[in-house]
Formats: sequence, C-alpha cells, structure tokens
Amino acid sequence: MGTKTLKEKIFDIAFWTVYFFCAFLIVGYLINSGFLKVVPAKDKIYEILKDALSISAAFLAPVAAFVLFSDWREQHRAIKIESESEVVYQELRKLFLTFKKSLLAIRTNIQDKNLFKEEEEKNKIHLDILNTTLSSLSSRMGNDAVKEFIEVVDEILEKYYKMYKIFDEIRLFHKYQVHQPNKELLEKQLPGLIEEHVNNISISQGEVLDILYIDIRRVYFLSTKLKA
Repeated sequence: MGTKTLKEKIFDIAFWTVYFFCAFLIVGYLINSGFLKVVPAKDKIYEILKDALSISAAFLAPVAAFVLFSDWREQHRAIKIESESEVVYQELRKLFLTFKKSLLAIRTNIQDKNLFKEEEEKNKIHLDILNTTLSSLSSRMGNDAVKEFIEVVDEILEKYYKMYKIFDEIRLFHKYQVHQPNKELLEKQLPGLIEEHVNNISISQGEVLDILYIDIRRVYFLSTKLKA
C-alpha cells in the first residue's frame, strides 16, 4: 500500500471527525430522549450539540497536529535525502575531473616535482565532503533506494582508492628518481614501475575514464529516484 498524501490524510481526519460528531449526537439524543420515548427540550438539544462540537474539537486538534507534523517530518527527510544525494553526485563528478587530470599528469608532467599535489589537495576536500554526506545518508539505509545509491557510490570510491594507490606509488618513485632515496621503495625493486602502471592506464582508449564516467552517470540516475 502506497503512502497517503497530505490531502488524503486531511480528508480522512475530516471524515472521522464528522463521523464521531454525528455518532455523539445520535447517542446523546437517544440517551436524553429515553431512547425515543420523549422529545428532549430545546436547551437539552443545544447542550448535546455543544458537547458534541467540544469533544470533536478536542479530538481534532491533537490528531491534526500529529498528522501535519508527521507529514512535515517526512517531507523534510525526503528533501534532505535529495539534497545529500545531489552533493554526493557533484563531489563524484569533481573527483572524476581530478582523476582525469592525474592521468594526464602521468603522461605529460612526470618530471614535475609537484606531481599530483594539487589533485591530492582537491581530492581530500571532495572525499571529506563525500564521507560526511554518506555517513548522514547511511542513517537512512532502511530506504531501498538510498541503500542501492550508497552501494554504487561505495563501488566507485573503491575504484578511486585503488587508482590513487597506484598514483601514490608513481609519485614516490618519482621522488626516488630525483635523488630522494626511499629505502622501502628500493626494497620493492621499483625500476620500471612507471612504465608498468602507465601502460595499464590507457588514456588514448579512455577505458578507465569511460568506466568511471558510466558509474557516475549511474549514481546520477539513482539520485533521481530520491527526489522529494
């Protein structure tokens, strides 16, 4: 059964309030008329009517307040989910752009002493925002759409972490090349590391970029399911 809209909830409240009001009037009239044996005086009928209105109002006020508050809370939750999913999508797009820039840097600026420095600083900002937002979204894992969204994002981030681990190895090896010896790297026998990794990252064919772009587009389409 689907969730009722606010309009439908208000209609239900009105219906049951009128139903309760009419039921009270009938019961009150029956009691005061001795179950239709006598006709109640006008002042007695007025009193029954007044009591019915008072009790109906007492019933209506808290119920209406509860329904309106619940609807507002649901709307607020939906808007927050939509907003957070949009933040995640935008930060993934930014990560994609810095990822692309890092790939190009491997090919064209391998001698740059600041290789990946700018990208790493940007990525840290994007990842901090992503982790904070995902943590907030995770509290709503009971929502199937949110759960699927987070699972896909986690898959993408796992790919990012693997690729940047390779980038970090290349950066450290470059330091070794420019006479900044690193004992740990020497023990790993790093000669040829750059060639090995660069050859596995095909910029010309765009395989890595295409795969990540498709994944991020998938996140976008999943985020549309979370619209309020």
